[in-house]
Amino acid sequence: MRLSKIISTSFLLFGFVLATASTPTNDVDLFKKELVEKFKFKANEVDHALKNAKFNEKIITTMNTPYENKSYTDYRRLFITPKRISEGQEFYKQNKSYLNKISKQYGVAPEIIVAIIGVESNYGKRTTHYSTLDSLYTLAFHYPKRAKFFRYELTQFLILCRELGKSPESVYGSYAGALGIPQFMPSSYRHYALSTTNPKKPNLFDNKMDAIASIGNYLNHFGWVAGQTPAVMLDLANRNGKRVEFGKVYTAAELKTKGITPKGKLADKEKGKLLQIDEDTTTPTTWMGLANFDVIKKYNKSNLYALAVTELAAGIKNKS
Repeated sequence: MRLSKIISTSFLLFGFVLATASTPTNDVDLFKKELVEKFKFKANEVDHALKNAKFNEKIITTMNTPYENKSYTDYRRLFITPKRISEGQEFYKQNKSYLNKISKQYGVAPEIIVAIIGVESNYGKRTTHYSTLDSLYTLAFHYPKRAKFFRYELTQFLILCRELGKSPESVYGSYAGALGIPQFMPSSYRHYALSTTNPKKPNLFDNKMDAIASIGNYLNHFGWVAGQTPAVMLDLANRNGKRVEFGKVYTAAELKTKGITPKGKLADKEKGKLLQIDEDTTTPTTWMGLANFDVIKKYNKSNLYALAVTELAAGIKNKS
């Protein structure tokens, strides 16, 4: 179905709703112009979509107070729980054959894929309830420090709706515009989503197979190293006082000369960043983040997020 018909239908159903905050007219006009000239939208299509978009102040507040601002101790409590681990194990069992197939194809351990789904959407049970159109509109035109990024994602979202035959008003996701079971941003959806049934219309909203394949494809694209753990906790009990620099890359062998040893298996030649987590608390932990740790951060740039995925995956693997 053409986007113009879809949006027109939604316009009649949901009514004409103006944004509740002042929007910079010049920015919106330039945005509309780009959609029409570069992406071949009709002007009335864009007008209808943006007239139905609403400013949501709660989104700005949430953006300024993300989970990743918590200490890792608090952040970890949200995701590394016995229930989340056991549900991850069950998800793995239910989808084992397909997970192993995708793991073999892309080199990504199945428990990593399961853990990302566990952190992102609690295994598909929590895909959030914000209007994606409202979220991206709000952030594109009322969040100056990341306006360029979110205008790009708003563009990608409207193109995605056209490709999937969806009304922009009918799509719901996270406060930041992430979509479906794997919580892909619209640009990631368009570029990395895969489908088991319809290559032109991957369904990340309620098709677990598509979500699994898409995560494997995404991580592989950004350089996932098959067989490598993302991060290893380090033991500083015998540290000899030699200087180390957090954020710097070391080999495991170099750290051993400083009395710092891994708490898990790690070849001497392996290298990664030395990370101190919760350094401003009385119980900091030290980790070595390897190449796959940085790949996970392509999904979410937070060290806390990458570490939570790593630990949840380890818990799922140990119980499987």
